[in-house]
Amino acid sequence: MATPLEIQIMLHYYSCVDDFNNGDFSAPAVSHAIDEFKSLGLLENTKRKSKYQITDMGNYYVEYLKEIPFPCKSYYIVRVNPPIVEIGDKGK
Repeated sequence: MATPLEIQIMLHYYSCVDDFNNGDFSAPAVSHAIDEFKSLGLLENTKRKSKYQITDMGNYYVEYLKEIPFPCKSYYIVRVNPPIVEIGDKGK
């Protein structure tokens, strides 16, 4: 399961060509997440100005995240101890 930071990083690389956090990867959580994404094949190194870019697999991952519906409130009526009606009982 991804953390909010990991989701934010993937969304950044999905929508931007520059590096996350303006290329400041000094935070341990950021560098760990990027290393993990690289090992999973979601991000890759580039030879451009930005250090990383999203891969096709990373794009598929973000597309999957976008398909998750928003939670909604639902109500259910739960019957507690419904009356037992014997077979052949005509409601007497």
